[in-house]
Amino acid sequence: DESYLIFASTGHPGGGEGLFTLFISYRNSDGSWLPPISLDGEMDSFHDPLCPAVTPDGRFIFFIGEGDIWWMDAGFIEGFRPA
Repeated sequence: DESYLIFASTGHPGGGEGLFTLFISYRNSDGSWLPPISLDGEMDSFHDPLCPAVTPDGRFIFFIGEGDIWWMDAGFIEGFRPA
């Protein structure tokens, strides 16, 4: 629905040193983006997660990590959304 963006980065605060970390940023009602939030706590068991993709129904997130493709429940996305 384009209300959030999930991306991998090595250059944002809250990420692992020299490692990729997934972040989420939510869109404000004026179209601007809020500061990114690290998803490290949600995905801390995966080393260098990359290429996040959420299914069209918003139920699952797929990503590459540790040389394989992984998926998990994407319910945590709404938990990070600002009120």
